[in-house]
Amino acid sequence: MPKAIGLYSRKAGMPREAFFRRYEYGHVPLVKEIFPHFATYTRSYPQPDVPFYLAPGQALGFDALTEIWSRDKADTERTMACMAQADNAQRLAADEAELFDRSALLSFQ
Repeated sequence: MPKAIGLYSRKAGMPREAFFRRYEYGHVPLVKEIFPHFATYTRSYPQPDVPFYLAPGQALGFDALTEIWSRDKADTERTMACMAQADNAQRLAADEAELFDRSALLSFQ
């Protein structure tokens, strides 16, 4: 199954709890509406009080790790087609602008 991973940082000044609520109860429903064909769509939120293997003073660099699984290549192509639709792209961009530091978004497959 193909998988995409995203490392997302919250918008400057947004508290962690507000980020979590806005992501889960605002952004996630929008994503599920636009992309109902995802096989799996999960989010993980690293906790600042849990130790990470980082150098002293080094920040983790993201607030959410997102995984999006497709059943097959056709599902991945369906996702790209949905993202290419102007209305979907505009809705996602507007929503992301309220939630994420878009300059720090990192996604890969």
